[in-house]
Amino acid sequence: GAAVSRGLAAVGGLLVAGAAAALAMPLLQRSTGLAPLRVIDLDLAGIVIAGIGCGLLFLARLVRHAGALQQELDAFF
Repeated sequence: GAAVSRGLAAVGGLLVAGAAAALAMPLLQRSTGLAPLRVIDLDLAGIVIAGIGCGLLFLARLVRHAGALQQELDAFF
């Protein structure tokens, strides 16, 4: 339960962070002196990866909550 939740949260967070970094890459290129073609690089793949990361973060929270509910139910029986 707890290990699965931590793992899902870590993977989901890294996917969201990677998608955000890919989105902001033209801004980073501009700060290093390179001239990017666009200010923000909105591509479908980055948006999908960010969505998958958010879904994994939600699933991690759901698993953590389910584990807490299971412990509470185990206390009764």
